[in-house]
Amino acid sequence: MKIITFNGQEVTVLIPLNPILLKYLNPEDLIKKVKFKSINGGDEAVVRVILDLPLSGVKNNDKQPQNYRIYKDYP
Repeated sequence: MKIITFNGQEVTVLIPLNPILLKYLNPEDLIKKVKFKSINGGDEAVVRVILDLPLSGVKNNDKQPQNYRIYKDYP
């Protein structure tokens, strides 16, 4: 498991995900698909939470899912 630090301190991250995702992905899959990135938000530190979701049926090709990336920035 990757240790996440913020301002030099270890933190436990609670992700505000919609519970409906658990109908489609198990917790282990979510762990693999969620990433955190520290970005410069001007005067304050910002954490970007990124979720990569595989989509099938895109471009008429069910065998190779396309990646759909969503993210939200938190101060």
